[in-house]
Amino acid sequence: MYVRNEIWKFIDNQILRGKFDHQKKQEDYDKEFLRLAIDICNTINKVENSKEFTFGNAQKLINMMCKYFYILVYNDESLRKHFVCCHCPMDSIMLDIVWRKRVKDRKDQYGIFGKDFKDSWGNEDFLDKNIPKRYAIFQKAVRDLIADKSGIENGIEFDYSE
Repeated sequence: MYVRNEIWKFIDNQILRGKFDHQKKQEDYDKEFLRLAIDICNTINKVENSKEFTFGNAQKLINMMCKYFYILVYNDESLRKHFVCCHCPMDSIMLDIVWRKRVKDRKDQYGIFGKDFKDSWGNEDFLDKNIPKRYAIFQKAVRDLIADKSGIENGIEFDYSE
């Protein structure tokens, strides 16, 4: 219940109220996203007495909830614009799509680990209070691909378009 309420507050009190309604707010969004992901992991792992709920699980939970709310407000442009900083939900399918587009269009401009980009990243440690490097690189790659595509406004729409 607590986790659901925290995600709801993040979406309702911050996203839908326009706190991140333009791209220059990306750094602020990323900080709040990380804070929420850490809080979710700590809460679930404390209740379950484990360390099984990882950043990968948390990002998917947060990003999918944002995606569902985006669908609900899609026809209202004044609300839809507030999702511009939201992340593309990351899973193996999207990793593969972004990898193929990156290799085809941009070569290795991101300076990352060759094929390791697509390897499992969900258990990467983020105890240093930073978003895992490969997750951040994935989101930057998505934003760069969005810039090349007309009609796509955010990472959530990129997910739908692919």
